[in-house]
Amino acid sequence: MNSTTKTERLDSAKTESSKDRLRRLTLGRAPQFRHKVIDYYPPKYQDILNEEGTVVGLEHVGFEDEPIKVEVRQPTVKERNELIKSCRGKDGKFDEMEFILQAAIRFVYDPVSGDRLYSKEDYDALSQQPAGDFVDQFGGEAVELLTLGERTKDSPSSRKMLATKTSTD
Repeated sequence: MNSTTKTERLDSAKTESSKDRLRRLTLGRAPQFRHKVIDYYPPKYQDILNEEGTVVGLEHVGFEDEPIKVEVRQPTVKERNELIKSCRGKDGKFDEMEFILQAAIRFVYDPVSGDRLYSKEDYDALSQQPAGDFVDQFGGEAVELLTLGERTKDSPSSRKMLATKTSTD
């Protein structure tokens, strides 16, 4: 003789149904990755000449009139976790600047071809670029796509997933 009651069986079916529904709405749908195409205005420089007419330096004189377009894509959870692991030193400390540089290498694409713009072979060249220039801009845009910030505040159906500020009063 079965010891479960009809009510218990119905409650069990509701639980399974809820679980199945949640799985269908999460794992059962095609992933929808966010991305953004940004405009980058490369700086313009002009030569600085000495009295003999020899170039002795460069002077920043503004920015190009036409931007170049760059696509930044949201990574998968696995790609994000690999990025985070790669930015921990042997001492376990997290290197934020390395994080931005690696994000620029891993998540920036040519919007026309769809190809990744940089590769790990570009690491040294990218790390020698001026701070605050395109590497930081591209990497910073990629870091924004690593979080749920935009989706959380724009999505009426999502629960607030970001930490809330606490009062110090």
